[in-house]
Amino acid sequence: MQLIAKDREAKREAQLAELERHREERAREAREESFRLEQARAAERAAAAAERQVVTAERANRIAIAALIFVGASFLLSLGALFKRRR
Repeated sequence: MQLIAKDREAKREAQLAELERHREERAREAREESFRLEQARAAERAAAAAERQVVTAERANRIAIAALIFVGASFLLSLGALFKRRR
């Protein structure tokens, strides 16, 4: 009778250990999935930030081009005024 009780206890402990192993495995999988989702969100935020930087750089380029045109026009007008005074 004692052998049967010990055998049952051993089986019960083995089942509990198996359940615990499954619980730990599922918890690990959930943590990994959560980590992957957070990485995906971080990548999306980085992509959005990069897009905003592109828009800002394009705007800065347009402003710089406009400034160059203004400087060029001012230079030409100054040259014209200089030549008119020398005549």
